[in-house]
Amino acid sequence: MKQIKAIMPFFIAVFIVACDSTTENTFPVISSIEAESKNVVVGEEISLTCIAADADGDEISYIWEYTRYFGSVNGSGSTVSWTAPGQPMSTSVTCWVFDGQGGADKATIYIMVGQVEENYEESFPEEEVLYYPFDGNYFEHSGNGLHAQRRSMALDYDRFGNASHSAYFNAVSSYMEIPDHALLDVTGEISISVWLNPHNVYVSNVGSIILKQVSDTHMSPYATYGLFLFNNPGVYQFRVGGQSLEFGTIEYGVWQHVVVAYDATAALTSCWINGELVSRSSSWSQDIGVSDYPLLFGMNPDNDEHYTGNMDAIRIFDYTLTEGEVKSLYHEGN
Repeated sequence: MKQIKAIMPFFIAVFIVACDSTTENTFPVISSIEAESKNVVVGEEISLTCIAADADGDEISYIWEYTRYFGSVNGSGSTVSWTAPGQPMSTSVTCWVFDGQGGADKATIYIMVGQVEENYEESFPEEEVLYYPFDGNYFEHSGNGLHAQRRSMALDYDRFGNASHSAYFNAVSSYMEIPDHALLDVTGEISISVWLNPHNVYVSNVGSIILKQVSDTHMSPYATYGLFLFNNPGVYQFRVGGQSLEFGTIEYGVWQHVVVAYDATAALTSCWINGELVSRSSSWSQDIGVSDYPLLFGMNPDNDEHYTGNMDAIRIFDYTLTEGEVKSLYHEGN
């Protein structure tokens, strides 16, 4: 018995040392990523700094992530330089931090890349027929009371990285529907402005973004007016007055500002992407027409397919926007 008593303190001492060696590691924490500016022009270089701390005093290492072709990072450590891509877009950069003890954290900064603009007459449009800014809710802001019924919608990040400031549509059941209203039956002129971040293609060749139907099938004229994704060859399509015009290039996973306008009297159809005129036609001058159908967002009732991705700042006007108004809308919030 005396031998056992003599040995016990030894085992107790070893047990205490073992417990002390398994002290829980505290993970490093990123408080913010700071940038010289979150709104830059194509090709511009700015510095990014990741502000992080480790409560245990462990040395922190940094890894910066970005999407190829959407900018480039130069340097290492907590501060690096970032060069904007060569085309306008909304993009992001992510920083990971590690403490060497198995602890890690990450944060992402969103950056808006714009085109170097020549001088233009700034003129912000007013008196929209319809306006959905999605600024934390689904309210319609024109004052015309064109409130939408919605299904399976979710608020998501916008092009600036603000939470709950865009509408996300899933591929299965999401859509918005505004019952027919006299204000939606524009006839002579119309402009549509919307920020889009499509995530993938429709199964069929043509997918609906915004649609005011005039019939139940794709037999012409299917839409009094509408904006569509045209998968092959990967362009947008503007339909109005029984005619259609393909324009631009769809950038999946990238925010794009898309504006279309039609003036029947002037026989002029215009399409802009990110403030730049990409297509203009004077080949038709038919009145837009009216219908009793609702205005739909994100659904094609002809094949029950649904838009996948984000929409933001949806506006409809009953007149043709000027170049200055289009550019002002594109730079809104910058």
